[in-house]
Amino acid sequence: MYILFNAKHGISHVDEAMLESLDQKCQGSLTLQAVITKADTIPPGSAAEVIGKMRTQIVQAAPTCLPAILTSASMKPPFGIEEVRKSIAEACSLV
Repeated sequence: MYILFNAKHGISHVDEAMLESLDQKCQGSLTLQAVITKADTIPPGSAAEVIGKMRTQIVQAAPTCLPAILTSASMKPPFGIEEVRKSIAEACSLV
C-alpha cells in the first residue's frame, strides 16, 4: 500500500493516526510504502529538517512502513519517480 504525503503540508495528527491504524491492520498481509511528494515546495534551507521530521513521524507511527521515498516531479531534473516505479514493479513481481 502506497501512502503519499505532500512535503509542503508535513504529517498531521490525522496522518499519524491513519499510519498507526494501517500499521496494525496490515502486518503480515500488506507492505506499507510512504512517498513524500512535492519536495520542491519546501522552503530553501529547511529541506533537511522538514524531510527528517516527516520520516521520523512516519517511522514512529508505522514502524513496519518501508523508508519513505522522496519525490519531486517539478524539479529539473525530477527525482524519486524512478524509485517509485521500481518499488511498484517489485511489489507487483514485475522484475
